[in-house]
Amino acid sequence: MAERPAPAAIARALEGSALNLALGRVGDRWTILVILMAFLGVKRFDDLRARLNIPRQTLALRLKQLVAQGVLKAVAYQARPPRREYRLTAMGRALYPHALMNWRWEQRWGRHPLGLPDRLVHAVCGHAFMPRLVCAACGGAMTPADIDIALRIDVASPGAAPGGVPPRSRRWAGRLGGVSTRAQRHAQHLGLRMDRWAVLTLSCVMLGCHRFDALRQALGIGTSVLAGRLALMCDAKLLTKEIDRGDARRYVYRLTPASRELLDYVFTLSRWATDHLPGADDTIVVTHRACGHRVLTRVVCDACGAEVEPGKVRFEFDSANPKQHNSLA
Repeated sequence: MAERPAPAAIARALEGSALNLALGRVGDRWTILVILMAFLGVKRFDDLRARLNIPRQTLALRLKQLVAQGVLKAVAYQARPPRREYRLTAMGRALYPHALMNWRWEQRWGRHPLGLPDRLVHAVCGHAFMPRLVCAACGGAMTPADIDIALRIDVASPGAAPGGVPPRSRRWAGRLGGVSTRAQRHAQHLGLRMDRWAVLTLSCVMLGCHRFDALRQALGIGTSVLAGRLALMCDAKLLTKEIDRGDARRYVYRLTPASRELLDYVFTLSRWATDHLPGADDTIVVTHRACGHRVLTRVVCDACGAEVEPGKVRFEFDSANPKQHNSLA
């Protein structure tokens, strides 16, 4: 962006964005993990509960929400006693690129929890591969250095506050779903626990909010809560905290190599919302510098360049890991 936008403008743009709409549907950390497990072939309640170590009531609520939203469907597999498994719908399977970006980020920066596969093999070319995000128009690379971002705060944003602070900002504050501070630190280190608040915070930094006061205004979050959250994210190596060169009494927060690669996470989730959720506004406009087109993304195999589709990937485990499944979705 040629000119750094004001925090109030960033707040307004984020509130009306496709990203925020998607995060409101599937941005909860437990929801993300349930969807990922569905792609790994874990479909039954007891298996999900054991694999995720998730409270029974929490899992039941997330499954009910995902079914109501059309991401999962409940299918009976036993009559007496009645048992159901949860399968991805067409809308759910459209989250496949997002699931692949989760796996790639975890391979590079995480600690490989949950028995994730060690390698993905593309059935089309037969090679082990790393999924790669590219511009759908020209096939070029998609990194922070390859894009330009502009905000459109003129777009009608349902519920956006006149002053730019989102009225639902209270949902962004506080702890991670009642988890202890110690557990939060562990979860952040695991990488996959990217909740809605963390993604929005990183998005604010990507959009130019580097100082504490700017982040507080853009997120509409309390001072003490923001301080605690930023400490967690710095501890997890998702942000750095540096002394402000213009004022040694203050600090600035910047992205790390790990959080820059979460741009893929943001793009794939935004693309899903644009394609599948009514009311997704274009308040954040991203342009690919190489071709000049508005950014739409594809995830391709880095071995053959073909787009990666559900059902055409198998995964492998090292001997130390359990070989529980052999095909991704």
